[in-house]
Amino acid sequence: MSNNVIESKANRSKENDLSHPDQMNLFGGGAGTEKKTINTKATNGSPPGTTTSVEPEPALETKHMHSKNEVSEDGRQQGANASPKSSFIQTLAEDAMPSQADEDQEILPLFPLQSLPGFTAQLAEQAAAVAQMPPQLPAMLMLATASAAIGKSVVAIGGSNHGPCLGNLYMLAVAKSSTGKSVAAKLTAPIFDFEEELLIQYEALENNSVAPRLTIQNSTSEALAHHMSTGCDETLYSFSPEAGDNLRIAAGAYRKAGGDFAFLNSAWSGDHCEFTRMTRDAVRLREPCLTLFWAIQPFFFNELAANKEAAMGGFTARCLTFDAAAEWIHDDGGYREIDKKLIGQWHNTLHKIMERRILNPNADPVQIPCTPEARETFRTLHNESIDRRNSEIDIADLLGKMRENAIRLALVLAVLQDASQINGEIAENACRIVRWCIDSLLSMLSGARANTLEREVDRLTMKLEKAGGKETIRNLLRGGWERKKVEQLAKRFPLRFEIRTIKPPKGRPSEFIVIC
Repeated sequence: MSNNVIESKANRSKENDLSHPDQMNLFGGGAGTEKKTINTKATNGSPPGTTTSVEPEPALETKHMHSKNEVSEDGRQQGANASPKSSFIQTLAEDAMPSQADEDQEILPLFPLQSLPGFTAQLAEQAAAVAQMPPQLPAMLMLATASAAIGKSVVAIGGSNHGPCLGNLYMLAVAKSSTGKSVAAKLTAPIFDFEEELLIQYEALENNSVAPRLTIQNSTSEALAHHMSTGCDETLYSFSPEAGDNLRIAAGAYRKAGGDFAFLNSAWSGDHCEFTRMTRDAVRLREPCLTLFWAIQPFFFNELAANKEAAMGGFTARCLTFDAAAEWIHDDGGYREIDKKLIGQWHNTLHKIMERRILNPNADPVQIPCTPEARETFRTLHNESIDRRNSEIDIADLLGKMRENAIRLALVLAVLQDASQINGEIAENACRIVRWCIDSLLSMLSGARANTLEREVDRLTMKLEKAGGKETIRNLLRGGWERKKVEQLAKRFPLRFEIRTIKPPKGRPSEFIVIC
């Protein structure tokens, strides 16, 4: 594509920071770092234009995000948004030996807003205040949108032994309806603005060229693949604030046999894939690069959690899944808006990233190296995930991509702050966000995990009672049990089960599990 297809937007972006209609509706026309207001549509019932001044708060203060919760000294969130224990866990509270992981699942830490670079943390916090929600939804949405803007134009190198790493991310935000998702979604405006400008530029050409598509909302995998094949460098951003249909399509709603997570897995990893149909031309993708941000309601999350194909096939592990923790709350009457200077910075930053990518589609990607400190930070996270996969085998399928997600996220953080390398601080910030996402995911799964655990305890108890109160590990393995699962139950419930080595009067000693 020649450089005259898109005129440089660097100068006029400074003059038109708030030119997008949706952006004006959300952020208003008033300036201001000295007061905050909310939505120029006057949703609080006040006449349009009415403004109530509010004292400014520190950029990273999050007290107003968690008015329903108490926050302990160590920063962990308690109260309304904390996941309650199941009755089964309460019953066995004295029997089980709680681990630190158990505590983390029950009391979710606050989102690490300080891990976002520069002005983006302030922007996420102010957007959360406008929507009256915790900061994680706007913060993660900004990271996903930046990831989509980068595409394949930048790669991280040296983060692990697996070679260069792209920065495309998959995110699943679990949020109730009517809790402000559409307000937070306006932070994606820069990439939609850019796509619209591309369309206008291409329509002005006389050679009937088609503008590359940058975004898509609800579609089948075949449609995704088609648009990626005809778009810009096989790169696409799948964004949907109501993505329940997308999940059901991926789970196989319109297929006769099985789900369709395989394509999504390939588009995250950049693996060659092909769609061949009898009535259509084949679609071949050499190195697809899909970024995904889907907001889903809790009902659809429960469906995904029950889908074994999604977990065992690797789709769930590829996603940074989190609880938006947005509740239905009363409007406090405040009229807030985001500082338009922050909005201008956000638009300018993303437009600069996208211009570099679109204007140079055939250029080699910029390489951002990881320092030895960053590599060690990623290695530590990987080893943590391995230890946890070995000790909690029921969630092993969910933890397989923690290091790679952290490297991808670190790449996005580095690009946002125009860093020439991924250092230890950037790597730690990325790992902190990934750990938070895992804790959030497991918190949402705590009820299902407790039910599964209850069934496993009952099944093992019945098995041992039928065998007279004890059974050899070898016989259990022959009966279909996994050694790690048996060991996990014995470790988790030491007052209920015990593994012993018993020597019979004749023969060699054997490992038994017995009812205490």
